[in-house]
Amino acid sequence: MKKGMRLLTLVFTFFVIWISFECRMALAVGSGGIPGPGSGTDDQPLTAKDTHVQVTIICIAAAIFLILFIKETLFSKRVESDSNGLSPEERKFWKDKRLRKRIDRCYLNIHKALSQANPEYAADYMSERLLKVNQALVKQHPEETQQPIYLRDRVIRVKALYVTPDRQEMCVSIVGRKSVYHSDAVTSKPLRSLARRESSEEKWTFIKSDGKWVADQINN
Repeated sequence: MKKGMRLLTLVFTFFVIWISFECRMALAVGSGGIPGPGSGTDDQPLTAKDTHVQVTIICIAAAIFLILFIKETLFSKRVESDSNGLSPEERKFWKDKRLRKRIDRCYLNIHKALSQANPEYAADYMSERLLKVNQALVKQHPEETQQPIYLRDRVIRVKALYVTPDRQEMCVSIVGRKSVYHSDAVTSKPLRSLARRESSEEKWTFIKSDGKWVADQINN
């Protein structure tokens, strides 16, 4: 379990205990059995309203941490991989959430750049070879590279295909979904009335460049 997860679990457990204690206090105060803290020499018990506000705040805070906990444990995005035949090092490699985040960034930024016929927009996410290929394509066939405007791209699933032993090259299958908007010929604004959704699966090859993963080849 990672350090962040341990800390989140500890905080969540603390809030659960705190809520239990406060609920007991609320019941006791409501019956007039326990004087309120900080009430001075009069020893006046906490009012039901004060107790209700206090417990409500704690419950809201606990709910926030519970949502973060569930998101972290159940809905965190990782690269899907078949554990059969994989070494412990390979399983650890594919389960790294930072890897999935990097793949998502590459996918979204490169698709946006290509849809706008502007490869330089995603230069940080492409290898030099892939950048040159897309630049040449735009120059040679500018009319063919003017694709519809893609908005609201989403990465649905990333599945591992292979990674080299030296961890300098990997290949994944990416299933993405996007809302497609055609642009107006005059204003270049997206025509939302003609919007449609498209799903696609692509094979992406990544290589390490200056310590970061960048796309080197994309096959539909």
